[in-house]
Amino acid sequence: MPSPYEDPDAGRRDRGRPSVTMRTAKTKAPALPDACAWPADLREWWSTVWCSTLTADWDERLDFRPVYRLGELYLSTDGADDVSAAVLAQVTRLESELGLTPAARKRQHVKPAAAVDPAVKPKRKRGLVALPSLGEQGGQSNG
Repeated sequence: MPSPYEDPDAGRRDRGRPSVTMRTAKTKAPALPDACAWPADLREWWSTVWCSTLTADWDERLDFRPVYRLGELYLSTDGADDVSAAVLAQVTRLESELGLTPAARKRQHVKPAAAVDPAVKPKRKRGLVALPSLGEQGGQSNG
């Protein structure tokens, strides 16, 4: 009989689904077009996104336009008092398609590189963790 503290379906959920292991990050983001007048924080976002381990499989030729479009949408919504639902839907859709949200990465079975590395990943323990009794703290005994 399984322990009440263990999930009986934990081993069955992801069977047969391959998990994607991310490769190393790019070292340099693609250059923005010369006519691009983005502010510094959006340019920093561009570099951060392209150099992330989550985007290691992106192709500059294929993924440049959607990522650039997302940046343009961010720029259009920044500081705007009234943003249309259609624009917010486009932002949400692009973030999801590009795997830039935790839910999108989970749907795509993408794990960040740190979670895949066994040296970084904490060991999973089954059941309850034994806590020291009062007698074991500070060399005192109960008797």
